[in-house]
Amino acid sequence: MMLEELQRRNYAQSAVKGYLRIVQDFAQHFHQPPDKLGPEHLRPYQAHLLMLGKTFIHYRIVEKVGGGGMGVVYRAETSGWGVMWR
Repeated sequence: MMLEELQRRNYAQSAVKGYLRIVQDFAQHFHQPPDKLGPEHLRPYQAHLLMLGKTFIHYRIVEKVGGGGMGVVYRAETSGWGVMWR
C-alpha cells in the first residue's frame, strides 16, 4: 500500500527506494513491522540516530547492539587502536 501511494504521487524511483529503506531501518530498530509502530516510537528512534557516529572520549558509536529496561548497548570502536568494543 505504501509503495503504491508513493508511485501514485509520481515520486522518483530513487526517492521511493530511499523512503522504503528508511522505513525498513525504523522497523528493524524496534523488531516490529512498520504498521505496528506509531508516533511514540519516533523520539527513541531519533535519539538512536543521533547517537550513531558520535564520539565519546576516543570511542565512536557504530551501531546499536540491544536494549531494554535498564538502557541501551552500542557497539563502538576506538579512534586510536581500530578495535571494536561491545
